[in-house]
Amino acid sequence: MKARIALVGELDSDLPAMTSIEPALRYSADYLGHEVECRWISSSDVGGIDLSEFGGVWFAAGGRYVDFHETMQLIELVRTNAIPSLGTCRGFQYMVLEFARNILGDLNAGHEEDDPCGENLFLTALPPSSRKSKRQVEIDLAAPIAPAYPRPKSFELFFGRFGVNPKVEERLSDRGFVSMASEYGGRYRIAGLPTHPFYIGTLFVPQMRATKDYPHPIINVFLKHALTRERDRVRR
Repeated sequence: MKARIALVGELDSDLPAMTSIEPALRYSADYLGHEVECRWISSSDVGGIDLSEFGGVWFAAGGRYVDFHETMQLIELVRTNAIPSLGTCRGFQYMVLEFARNILGDLNAGHEEDDPCGENLFLTALPPSSRKSKRQVEIDLAAPIAPAYPRPKSFELFFGRFGVNPKVEERLSDRGFVSMASEYGGRYRIAGLPTHPFYIGTLFVPQMRATKDYPHPIINVFLKHALTRERDRVRR
């Protein structure tokens, strides 16, 4: 079985957080005994995506996406159609904004990097103490992602300077977008929708910690769900 994964973002061959995604997916595919096929898609082209072609969608880290509006529409589609979805760093932040706008009704929900003077910021600058690249994350043992981790604590690699605004965490959680991991700088280091087959975002970049001998557990689970979607499509 082969999982076809759409990698959404503006591919930068000089950015390790992006170039490490395909190898990380291959490590997980080898671990699971299956194959994976990846296709990079710029946000400016996502309006033409046929989601039935893919087992899952990965919203990548990196710089700002070219077409914010199309990105929001695609995220809404994968969320509402139970399509396995993983967002890392910037991709995760866009998942938060889509949820804020379409579920919480905050149509002007913003990102401090894009709008420093914004009055309704869901993504804000992390405190300086939270900007070390390698930090220990504590997994919520009740979270659906917890069984994937061999231990409840894991060192992860962070590169972004922005995270979920602590002032909006309760609102997100009350409507179902919940924190699944924290670290000394705050919560919402892994977050998502427990009611969705797999709709998870990470503030860190798991692909950069993945190796052939140790594929990343979150990527393993994401790929498992993508393979299940592919298998179900074949059966239909």
